[in-house]
Amino acid sequence: MPTQLGRWIELVVVYGATPVALAWLFERLSYRRAMAPLLWVLSAVALFLMFRDPGFDRAVLFRLPLGHPYVRIAALRFGLLAPVLLALGRWLTASDFLWFPRRRPALWLAFAVLYPALSAVPQGILFRVYFLQRFGLLFESGAWLLVAGAVVFSLGHVIFRNAPALVITAVGGALFLDTYVHTRSMLLAAAEHGAYGMVAFTAGLGRFLYLGARKGSVNAHALSPELRL
Repeated sequence: MPTQLGRWIELVVVYGATPVALAWLFERLSYRRAMAPLLWVLSAVALFLMFRDPGFDRAVLFRLPLGHPYVRIAALRFGLLAPVLLALGRWLTASDFLWFPRRRPALWLAFAVLYPALSAVPQGILFRVYFLQRFGLLFESGAWLLVAGAVVFSLGHVIFRNAPALVITAVGGALFLDTYVHTRSMLLAAAEHGAYGMVAFTAGLGRFLYLGARKGSVNAHALSPELRL
């Protein structure tokens, strides 16, 4: 059994040093391709490690309690925050606002279907299921747990090297972890993640959330269903 200090060191290495090192490496290599394959590999490793833990409840991966009272809270929260996200996109990226659904509607619909499954789910495994299973006991209060969830999810996006991505994902990290903590459903949290992600890309914030865009607007780097977030 690792000591508490050892678990803290592991947390910093996994969710702090690793994404920073990857950001540095990808910058050196000028990597501008899809991130989804890396997510799949890392989430598979996380699943392997959790499946070896006899205390891990595998049901959290498949449970979909649509009747859970917290679903209403998450839905109401989305109704309040989605317009804020749209307004943020309109403010930060006026030229890209609603460009995706207006100019590439078929791709936008494909993205809506593929993004939750191919990107939100592996991120849910890494940043919610594995994080809570491995490091949840380090935090004495739920508030500090959500703060930590916000920080690690934000650091997981440091690879995009821009402040809006870090701020947006910090808020999302707290929201999605909160949903997972209350419902113990990775799928519900991933669905919420997918909904917010879809609004973000619709609002034109995709330029901040994938490696392909560095100059100009996102329409100069047509989004593909490679799901680079």
